[in-house]
Amino acid sequence: MKIINPKQQGLTLIELLITVVIISILLSITIPTYHHVMITAKRNDAKTTLLAMAARMEHDYTQRHRYIDDNGAAPTLQTLGIINPHEDYIFSLSATADDYVLYATPIKDQATSDLKCGTLTLNQLGEKGASKAIPNSNGCW
Repeated sequence: MKIINPKQQGLTLIELLITVVIISILLSITIPTYHHVMITAKRNDAKTTLLAMAARMEHDYTQRHRYIDDNGAAPTLQTLGIINPHEDYIFSLSATADDYVLYATPIKDQATSDLKCGTLTLNQLGEKGASKAIPNSNGCW
């Protein structure tokens, strides 16, 4: 017959509750931080795409001396070589012969979560903007 040593005990209820509380505190800190990092990463990805679109617009301008095609139509995302790979932004543009504006509009969760910036814009002068940004703030770009 096996004799149990009275000094060998399992976890007490207090020890278990303390462990649960510590894990809860750690999760309450890390989950919002992770969410913020994901929003920022998606915004940075959209900015990279806007800059690639601008580079292509400028490349075409050096060849044709205008931002529109020979028929007077603005380029499309496909003619710029941009396939909309983003699930969180829709890219669009408006162009005339002498200027353009590129847009990255957040959709789905990014639209409701990114309360700081909203729609990102970039024009032919390199001026960067955001629909919800505080004026003269570089927080979005």
